Amino acid sequence: MTFRLKKIFLCLFINLISLHMGHSAYGMEDIPQFDSRRPLQKALIRKKLSHALSDMFGREVPEYKQFTSIVRDSNEEFLKQNPTASIDCEDRVLAEKHGAIRVGTAFEMTTVTRIFAALGMEPVEFYDLTQLPNKPLPMIATAFRPTDQTINVCAFRMFCSMLHPDYIPDNCRLSVMEALQHRQQNNSKFSPLLMELLHIAETSRLKDIQEDEFVAEVVNAFKINSKPINFTLYKQLRSIHDVFADIICLGINLNHLTPRAYDIQDAANRLIEAGVPMKIGGIEGPPIRQSAPSLQLNQTSRIAPGEPIFVTKDDSILLMAENDPLAFEILKTKAIYIALGSGESVQDYLTRVDEELSVHNMIIIQHKARFGEIESRGTALTPKGESLMNTLLAENAFETQFPKTHEELYFQGLAYYTFGLTDVKPTFTSTGTEDSLDALITQGIVKLIPQTYDDFLAASAAGIFTSNLTSGTQQIQAPLQSHPSENKPILETAMKKRIGNRHNFHEKEQQESALRIYPL
Repeated sequence: MTFRLKKIFLCLFINLISLHMGHSAYGMEDIPQFDSRRPLQKALIRKKLSHALSDMFGREVPEYKQFTSIVRDSNEEFLKQNPTASIDCEDRVLAEKHGAIRVGTAFEMTTVTRIFAALGMEPVEFYDLTQLPNKPLPMIATAFRPTDQTINVCAFRMFCSMLHPDYIPDNCRLSVMEALQHRQQNNSKFSPLLMELLHIAETSRLKDIQEDEFVAEVVNAFKINSKPINFTLYKQLRSIHDVFADIICLGINLNHLTPRAYDIQDAANRLIEAGVPMKIGGIEGPPIRQSAPSLQLNQTSRIAPGEPIFVTKDDSILLMAENDPLAFEILKTKAIYIALGSGESVQDYLTRVDEELSVHNMIIIQHKARFGEIESRGTALTPKGESLMNTLLAENAFETQFPKTHEELYFQGLAYYTFGLTDVKPTFTSTGTEDSLDALITQGIVKLIPQTYDDFLAASAAGIFTSNLTSGTQQIQAPLQSHPSENKPILETAMKKRIGNRHNFHEKEQQESALRIYPL
């Protein structure tokens, strides 16, 4: 055995005996020892929050329970049929999910950024939803996620959109600004206890009981608004676009919670067979090819079922909800419910509700915003890989011309990998050149382990968001004063933090893994 190969295998042996808890740089099976308890504590709190949000969302949107149950059945069947499947570790896939929230102000964006940082989640990638062709939305976004090895303790992510201030309609800008200012002054979504615990998490360390309190307060911040809504403003905003009404009138709420599927096509088919109304257009993301690695991200969703919210034009009821919650709870029992008719446009629906409010002082209406979504995550592509994929998609040549094996993707520099050892015994010659990393891969001594795509696709998100809008909403138009190049700085200024680049994290992981396998 050459000196270099001896060095490689000695380094691997030292790494293997020093790792614990499941994730090495060359596999999803082992996690390296943490330098301190802080990253692990954040990951465990994140895991608690993930479970707590599932419980909350299941209570608020009962359809979510049926949805996740069907996806779970699909995953379990996949594992039975594919007992040696190497799509991440089983625990991660079965427990993994992402959520989505929308915020209305820079203050709210700053606060949620601090909350997610306390959970070990950093902003990665900028998604300009205002610039999407044919599907523009008045939002700019990022996704908060783990960027270290604790992603394998809990891979929970949160896609977070902020209302772009330039897109607030001129004809209701004053009313909107007043509503947002009132919301900020009352701090209704971020309780004093939450802010106190957040400060502790940032400056020292949460105790065990404080961890549970912190999770509970974050869950409360992401619950849907149960207070009455000023219908005059709601009607004005929803007549323009559902998103305006959702962000401004309902405030921060968990828009969806997405489980991960091994086989998204099978999960979607099962949902359809169960009578779940799925979005038109099927699965978003790169085409799914048989006998080829899955790439990036695929998503689909059920149509938003709609949920009840209270609306009124009576200011005394709005004050009652703020100052006398008990009296308001009694009043709620007397409210009538008006559902959105099948095929009814949002404008006709709102007109009908408006007429009823001349008779009744408060009405329960159907608000459509939250939906069920599933996703499957594949191999992360390099910038070269993404460029080639987009070119071939535009030429309608992707399915035939994009490489179909991990070896091709790796050697052409199209996707990210980490590296591990196989059981193959090395063979040696006297040249000493056979032990390069690429040669070891070719010989089957070193295996390729695809890095999971941990981020999002703006076009896919817009496709799902748009499919869940009610008919009659208007097309979003960019204001004259809007400059797309300023959109990312606007979001970063609100967050008070820079947004990370996913390729930097993938490249770092691949390089570190290569050095463990093939030290210089």
